Amino acid sequence: MENDNFKILMDVSKLNICDECNSEFNKESSEMENHCPECSLVLYGYPNCEHNFIENRCEKCYWNGKSSEYIEKLKIR
Repeated sequence: MENDNFKILMDVSKLNICDECNSEFNKESSEMENHCPECSLVLYGYPNCEHNFIENRCEKCYWNGKSSEYIEKLKIR
């Protein structure tokens, strides 16, 4: 019988915590070591991940979708 629940499993050695939004992210998914792809885009113009969320996590970069107040202010400019 198939399990209807899908869990994203991530090798913890590939995880880092973003200095800006404090989300865990896959280090291999970002151009910057200490920023998730989302914050790297907003702060420095680096390419973002094409997010695909499953259970509140992007299956590609593992970002949780949260942003800091500063990032939110920059997004509306």
